[in-house]
Amino acid sequence: MIEIAVNNLAASTGARTVTEEVDRVCRGCVIDSRQVEEGTIFVAFPGEKVDGNDFASRAIESGAGAVVMTREPDAELVSLAQDKGCAILLTDDPEEFLLRLAHVYRLELGCLVVGITGSIGKTTTKDVLAAVLAKRYRVWATKGNFNNLIGMPLTVLSAPADTEVLVLEMGMNHFHEIERLSQSANPNLAIVSKIGTSHIGILGSRENIARAKSEIVQGMCAAGDFSPLLVLGGEDDFTPFIRDTFAQPAGIDVMLAGVSDDDEVRARDIRVDDEGHPVFTLDFGQGDTVDTMLAIPGVQSVPNAVKAPRSPIVWA
Repeated sequence: MIEIAVNNLAASTGARTVTEEVDRVCRGCVIDSRQVEEGTIFVAFPGEKVDGNDFASRAIESGAGAVVMTREPDAELVSLAQDKGCAILLTDDPEEFLLRLAHVYRLELGCLVVGITGSIGKTTTKDVLAAVLAKRYRVWATKGNFNNLIGMPLTVLSAPADTEVLVLEMGMNHFHEIERLSQSANPNLAIVSKIGTSHIGILGSRENIARAKSEIVQGMCAAGDFSPLLVLGGEDDFTPFIRDTFAQPAGIDVMLAGVSDDDEVRARDIRVDDEGHPVFTLDFGQGDTVDTMLAIPGVQSVPNAVKAPRSPIVWA
Protein backbone atom coordinates (compact mmCIF):
# COMPACT_ATOMS: atom_id res chain seq x y z
CA MET A 1 0.00 0.00 0.00
CA ILE A 2 1.02 3.61 -0.38
CA GLU A 3 3.72 5.01 1.86
CA ILE A 4 4.22 8.76 1.68
CA ALA A 5 5.74 11.42 3.87
CA VAL A 6 3.22 13.84 5.32
CA ASN A 7 5.06 16.81 3.85
CA ASN A 8 4.57 15.34 0.36
CA LEU A 9 0.81 14.93 0.66
CA ALA A 10 -0.08 18.55 0.03
CA ALA A 11 2.35 18.91 -2.86
CA SER A 12 1.03 15.72 -4.47
CA THR A 13 -2.67 16.50 -4.16
CA GLY A 14 -3.13 20.27 -3.99
CA ALA A 15 -4.56 20.06 -0.47
CA ARG A 16 -3.71 22.77 2.09
CA THR A 17 -1.93 21.86 5.32
CA VAL A 18 -3.47 23.39 8.46
CA THR A 19 -1.16 22.03 11.15
CA GLU A 20 2.51 22.71 11.65
CA GLU A 21 4.94 20.51 9.74
CA VAL A 22 4.83 16.87 10.85
CA ASP A 23 7.82 14.59 10.28
CA ARG A 24 5.96 11.33 9.68
CA VAL A 25 5.43 8.72 7.00
CA CYS A 26 1.84 7.70 6.30
CA ARG A 27 0.92 4.19 5.25
CA GLY A 28 -2.42 3.31 3.68
CA CYS A 29 -5.54 5.36 3.07
CA VAL A 30 -9.12 4.89 4.30
CA ILE A 31 -12.42 6.77 4.33
CA ASP A 32 -13.82 5.00 7.42
CA SER A 33 -12.37 6.17 10.75
CA ARG A 34 -12.94 2.68 12.20
CA GLN A 35 -10.31 1.32 9.79
CA VAL A 36 -7.60 3.76 10.87
CA GLU A 37 -4.36 2.21 12.07
CA GLU A 38 -1.02 3.72 13.00
CA GLY A 39 0.05 6.13 10.25
CA THR A 40 -3.10 5.80 8.10
CA ILE A 41 -4.37 8.67 5.93
CA PHE A 42 -8.02 9.29 6.79
CA VAL A 43 -10.05 11.15 4.15
CA ALA A 44 -13.29 12.61 5.48
CA PHE A 45 -16.22 12.64 3.07
CA PRO A 46 -19.25 14.79 3.94
CA GLY A 47 -22.60 13.10 3.48
CA GLU A 48 -26.30 13.75 3.83
CA LYS A 49 -26.62 11.59 6.95
CA VAL A 50 -23.04 11.08 8.12
CA ASP A 51 -20.25 13.64 7.89
CA GLY A 52 -16.78 12.12 7.94
CA ASN A 53 -15.39 15.38 9.31
CA ASP A 54 -17.17 14.59 12.59
CA PHE A 55 -14.88 11.56 13.01
CA ALA A 56 -11.58 13.39 12.54
CA SER A 57 -10.83 13.33 16.28
CA ARG A 58 -11.49 9.57 16.42
CA ALA A 59 -9.08 9.04 13.53
CA ILE A 60 -6.42 11.15 15.23
CA GLU A 61 -6.83 9.27 18.52
CA SER A 62 -6.52 5.99 16.59
CA GLY A 63 -3.08 6.97 15.28
CA ALA A 64 -3.79 8.54 11.89
CA GLY A 65 -0.75 10.08 10.26
CA ALA A 66 -2.88 12.58 8.35
CA VAL A 67 -6.52 13.60 8.34
CA VAL A 68 -7.95 15.21 5.21
CA MET A 69 -11.01 17.38 5.91
CA THR A 70 -13.46 19.44 3.87
CA ARG A 71 -14.19 22.00 6.60
CA GLU A 72 -11.91 24.18 8.71
CA PRO A 73 -10.94 22.39 11.95
CA ASP A 74 -11.44 24.15 15.27
CA ALA A 75 -8.55 25.04 17.56
CA GLU A 76 -9.19 22.04 19.81
CA LEU A 77 -8.88 19.59 16.92
CA VAL A 78 -5.70 21.27 15.64
CA SER A 79 -4.21 21.08 19.13
CA LEU A 80 -5.08 17.37 19.39
CA ALA A 81 -3.49 16.70 16.01
CA GLN A 82 -0.31 18.55 16.99
CA ASP A 83 -0.08 16.57 20.24
CA LYS A 84 -0.50 13.25 18.38
CA GLY A 85 1.86 14.13 15.52
CA CYS A 86 -0.95 14.03 12.97
CA ALA A 87 -1.23 16.42 10.04
CA ILE A 88 -4.55 18.01 9.11
CA LEU A 89 -5.10 18.91 5.46
CA LEU A 90 -8.00 20.72 3.81
CA THR A 91 -9.47 19.97 0.39
CA ASP A 92 -12.56 21.18 -1.44
CA ASP A 93 -12.88 17.86 -3.31
CA PRO A 94 -12.04 14.64 -1.45
CA GLU A 95 -12.68 12.57 -4.59
CA GLU A 96 -10.07 14.59 -6.47
CA PHE A 97 -7.70 14.24 -3.53
CA LEU A 98 -7.96 10.44 -3.75
CA LEU A 99 -7.60 10.41 -7.53
CA ARG A 100 -4.46 12.56 -7.42
CA LEU A 101 -2.93 10.53 -4.61
CA ALA A 102 -3.70 7.29 -6.46
CA HIS A 103 -2.04 8.72 -9.58
CA VAL A 104 1.13 9.43 -7.61
CA TYR A 105 1.21 5.88 -6.26
CA ARG A 106 0.36 4.36 -9.65
CA LEU A 107 3.44 6.06 -11.11
CA GLU A 108 5.54 4.88 -8.17
CA LEU A 109 4.42 1.28 -8.66
CA GLY A 110 5.50 1.36 -12.31
CA CYS A 111 3.36 -1.70 -13.03
CA LEU A 112 1.15 -2.59 -15.98
CA VAL A 113 -2.38 -1.23 -15.53
CA VAL A 114 -5.52 -2.71 -17.08
CA GLY A 115 -8.71 -0.64 -17.04
CA ILE A 116 -12.04 -2.38 -17.63
CA THR A 117 -15.37 -0.69 -18.28
CA GLY A 118 -18.64 -1.41 -20.07
CA SER A 119 -22.34 -1.64 -19.32
CA ILE A 120 -22.46 -5.42 -18.99
CA GLY A 121 -19.87 -7.96 -17.89
CA LYS A 122 -17.07 -5.73 -16.63
CA THR A 123 -16.91 -7.49 -13.24
CA THR A 124 -16.81 -10.90 -14.91
CA THR A 125 -14.13 -9.70 -17.31
CA LYS A 126 -12.12 -8.28 -14.41
CA ASP A 127 -12.37 -11.48 -12.36
CA VAL A 128 -11.43 -13.80 -15.23
CA LEU A 129 -8.57 -11.61 -16.38
CA ALA A 130 -7.17 -11.24 -12.85
CA ALA A 131 -7.31 -15.01 -12.35
CA VAL A 132 -5.52 -15.67 -15.63
CA LEU A 133 -2.83 -13.08 -15.00
CA ALA A 134 -2.23 -14.31 -11.45
CA LYS A 135 -0.72 -17.49 -12.92
CA ARG A 136 2.23 -15.44 -14.17
CA TYR A 137 2.24 -12.09 -12.36
CA ARG A 138 1.67 -10.51 -8.97
CA VAL A 139 -1.81 -9.09 -9.52
CA TRP A 140 -3.90 -6.61 -7.54
CA ALA A 141 -7.50 -6.18 -8.68
CA THR A 142 -10.70 -4.37 -7.80
CA LYS A 143 -12.60 -6.18 -5.05
CA GLY A 144 -16.27 -6.69 -5.92
CA ASN A 145 -17.47 -3.65 -7.85
CA PHE A 146 -15.40 -1.08 -5.95
CA ASN A 147 -15.14 0.84 -9.18
CA ASN A 148 -16.24 4.47 -8.75
CA LEU A 149 -14.41 7.75 -8.12
CA ILE A 150 -13.79 6.66 -4.53
CA GLY A 151 -13.46 2.89 -4.86
CA MET A 152 -10.98 2.79 -7.73
CA PRO A 153 -8.35 5.09 -6.17
CA LEU A 154 -8.68 3.24 -2.86
CA THR A 155 -7.98 0.01 -4.77
CA VAL A 156 -4.82 1.53 -6.25
CA LEU A 157 -3.68 2.94 -2.91
CA SER A 158 -4.05 -0.47 -1.25
CA ALA A 159 -1.94 -2.32 -3.85
CA PRO A 160 1.21 -4.02 -2.49
CA ALA A 161 4.47 -2.35 -3.45
CA ASP A 162 5.55 -5.39 -5.51
CA THR A 163 2.41 -5.42 -7.70
CA GLU A 164 3.20 -6.23 -11.33
CA VAL A 165 -0.30 -5.83 -12.81
CA LEU A 166 -3.21 -3.69 -11.59
CA VAL A 167 -6.61 -4.78 -12.91
CA LEU A 168 -9.07 -1.95 -12.30
CA GLU A 169 -12.78 -1.92 -12.93
CA MET A 170 -14.09 1.53 -13.87
CA GLY A 171 -17.76 2.38 -13.46
CA MET A 172 -19.69 5.59 -14.05
CA ASN A 173 -23.05 7.33 -13.77
CA HIS A 174 -22.28 10.53 -15.67
CA PHE A 175 -20.00 11.94 -18.34
CA HIS A 176 -16.37 12.67 -17.35
CA GLU A 177 -16.25 10.09 -14.54
CA ILE A 178 -14.44 7.45 -16.63
CA GLU A 179 -12.19 10.24 -17.90
CA ARG A 180 -11.16 11.13 -14.34
CA LEU A 181 -10.60 7.48 -13.43
CA SER A 182 -8.50 6.89 -16.53
CA GLN A 183 -6.38 9.99 -16.00
CA SER A 184 -5.70 8.85 -12.46
CA ALA A 185 -4.84 5.24 -13.29
CA ASN A 186 -3.21 5.73 -16.73
CA PRO A 187 -4.14 2.26 -18.05
CA ASN A 188 -1.80 0.69 -20.57
CA LEU A 189 -4.50 -1.71 -21.66
CA ALA A 190 -8.25 -1.05 -21.61
CA ILE A 191 -11.23 -3.28 -22.23
CA VAL A 192 -14.78 -2.17 -23.02
CA SER A 193 -16.93 -5.22 -22.35
CA LYS A 194 -20.24 -4.18 -23.96
CA ILE A 195 -22.45 -1.14 -24.47
CA GLY A 196 -25.86 -1.76 -22.92
CA THR A 197 -28.69 0.35 -21.54
CA SER A 198 -27.72 0.87 -17.89
CA HIS A 199 -27.66 4.61 -17.08
CA ILE A 200 -29.69 5.38 -20.20
CA GLY A 201 -32.07 7.31 -17.96
CA ILE A 202 -29.20 9.63 -17.07
CA LEU A 203 -27.29 9.77 -20.36
CA GLY A 204 -30.25 9.53 -22.72
CA SER A 205 -29.04 7.05 -25.34
CA ARG A 206 -26.75 4.10 -25.97
CA GLU A 207 -24.58 6.36 -28.09
CA ASN A 208 -24.03 8.64 -25.10
CA ILE A 209 -23.24 5.60 -22.97
CA ALA A 210 -20.66 4.57 -25.58
CA ARG A 211 -19.20 8.09 -25.48
CA ALA A 212 -18.95 7.97 -21.69
CA LYS A 213 -17.29 4.54 -21.70
CA SER A 214 -14.89 5.66 -24.44
CA GLU A 215 -13.46 8.28 -22.07
CA ILE A 216 -11.21 5.48 -20.86
CA VAL A 217 -8.84 6.22 -23.77
CA GLN A 218 -8.12 9.72 -22.44
CA GLY A 219 -5.71 8.56 -19.76
CA MET A 220 -4.15 5.61 -21.57
CA CYS A 221 -0.39 5.49 -21.99
CA ALA A 222 2.36 3.23 -23.25
CA ALA A 223 4.28 0.83 -21.03
CA GLY A 224 7.83 0.65 -22.29
CA ASP A 225 7.71 -0.83 -25.77
CA PHE A 226 4.07 -1.80 -25.29
CA SER A 227 1.76 0.64 -27.09
CA PRO A 228 -1.58 1.40 -25.41
CA LEU A 229 -4.19 -1.12 -26.52
CA LEU A 230 -7.99 -1.01 -26.39
CA VAL A 231 -9.84 -4.34 -26.57
CA LEU A 232 -13.35 -4.33 -28.00
CA GLY A 233 -15.83 -7.01 -29.08
CA GLY A 234 -16.67 -7.48 -32.75
CA GLU A 235 -20.19 -8.53 -31.75
CA ASP A 236 -20.95 -5.13 -30.19
CA ASP A 237 -22.72 -2.72 -32.57
CA PHE A 238 -20.90 0.29 -31.05
CA THR A 239 -17.40 -1.11 -31.61
CA PRO A 240 -16.83 0.75 -34.93
CA PHE A 241 -18.07 3.98 -33.31
CA ILE A 242 -15.68 3.66 -30.36
CA ARG A 243 -12.75 2.62 -32.55
CA ASP A 244 -13.17 5.26 -35.23
CA THR A 245 -14.34 8.19 -33.10
CA PHE A 246 -12.24 7.82 -29.97
CA ALA A 247 -9.47 5.20 -30.06
CA GLN A 248 -7.85 5.79 -33.44
CA PRO A 249 -7.83 9.64 -33.18
CA ALA A 250 -6.11 9.25 -29.80
CA GLY A 251 -3.45 6.96 -31.29
CA ILE A 252 -4.70 3.92 -29.39
CA ASP A 253 -4.31 0.51 -31.00
CA VAL A 254 -7.50 -1.59 -31.12
CA MET A 255 -7.88 -5.35 -30.95
CA LEU A 256 -11.18 -7.21 -31.39
CA ALA A 257 -11.89 -10.16 -29.10
CA GLY A 258 -15.06 -12.12 -28.49
CA VAL A 259 -17.25 -14.55 -30.38
CA SER A 260 -17.65 -12.76 -33.71
CA ASP A 261 -16.01 -13.93 -36.94
CA ASP A 262 -14.48 -10.44 -37.14
CA ASP A 263 -12.62 -10.86 -33.85
CA GLU A 264 -8.86 -11.33 -33.96
CA VAL A 265 -9.07 -13.43 -30.81
CA ARG A 266 -12.31 -15.41 -30.69
CA ALA A 267 -14.04 -18.29 -28.98
CA ARG A 268 -15.34 -20.98 -31.28
CA ASP A 269 -16.94 -24.40 -30.84
CA ILE A 270 -18.62 -23.18 -27.65
CA ARG A 271 -20.40 -25.84 -25.64
CA VAL A 272 -21.38 -26.51 -22.03
CA ASP A 273 -20.15 -29.42 -19.88
CA ASP A 274 -22.31 -31.46 -17.51
CA GLU A 275 -21.86 -28.89 -14.74
CA GLY A 276 -22.82 -25.93 -16.90
CA HIS A 277 -19.30 -24.61 -17.48
CA PRO A 278 -18.52 -23.21 -20.94
CA VAL A 279 -15.94 -25.15 -22.92
CA PHE A 280 -14.53 -23.66 -26.10
CA THR A 281 -11.53 -23.28 -28.34
CA LEU A 282 -9.77 -19.94 -28.07
CA ASP A 283 -8.52 -19.05 -31.54
CA PHE A 284 -5.70 -16.51 -31.82
CA GLY A 285 -5.51 -16.79 -35.60
CA GLN A 286 -2.81 -18.29 -37.82
CA GLY A 287 -3.64 -21.76 -36.44
CA ASP A 288 -2.75 -20.93 -32.85
CA THR A 289 -5.47 -22.22 -30.50
CA VAL A 290 -6.04 -23.12 -26.85
CA ASP A 291 -8.81 -25.37 -25.51
CA THR A 292 -10.38 -23.55 -22.59
CA MET A 293 -12.97 -24.08 -19.86
CA LEU A 294 -14.37 -21.35 -17.63
CA ALA A 295 -15.08 -21.93 -13.96
CA ILE A 296 -18.00 -19.50 -14.30
CA PRO A 297 -21.19 -21.28 -15.41
CA GLY A 298 -23.13 -20.10 -18.43
CA VAL A 299 -22.15 -19.29 -22.01
CA GLN A 300 -22.98 -15.60 -21.46
CA SER A 301 -19.57 -15.21 -19.80
CA VAL A 302 -17.59 -16.31 -22.85
CA PRO A 303 -17.54 -13.03 -24.87
CA ASN A 304 -16.22 -11.13 -21.84
CA ALA A 305 -13.75 -13.80 -20.77
CA VAL A 306 -11.98 -13.93 -24.12
CA LYS A 307 -11.19 -10.22 -24.04
CA ALA A 308 -7.98 -11.06 -22.17
CA PRO A 309 -5.52 -10.29 -24.99
CA ARG A 310 -2.73 -12.56 -26.03
CA SER A 311 0.32 -10.35 -25.70
CA PRO A 312 1.91 -9.06 -23.56
CA ILE A 313 -0.86 -10.28 -21.24
CA VAL A 314 -1.34 -13.91 -22.14
CA TRP A 315 -3.63 -16.82 -21.61
CA ALA A 316 -1.88 -19.57 -19.68
